[in-house]
Amino acid sequence: PIFFMPFSLNAELEIPELGANGVIVAAGSHFGGWSFYLEDGKPVAYAAASHLPGQQFRVAAKNPLSTGPNKLRFEFTPADAGGVVTIAVNGREVSR
Repeated sequence: PIFFMPFSLNAELEIPELGANGVIVAAGSHFGGWSFYLEDGKPVAYAAASHLPGQQFRVAAKNPLSTGPNKLRFEFTPADAGGVVTIAVNGREVSR
């Protein structure tokens, strides 16, 4: 499995008026891994256990981050058959 233990990541970002895109943090290799990034200004968590179908997940916020300072949190909590991923912006959960 990609994740063995619960963990969380916090990031403080300053979003310019034109918005932001790009990787906040990533870990992995050809065999699997995960990343937390901005796509069209929206926080996204992605992980892949392998290249096989059904071995990936993607969790994304519906709205882009607002201009100025933002505090992001990416959290993983293991569960029986996988786990729960949550993304929070400025203390409010925006995706699960």
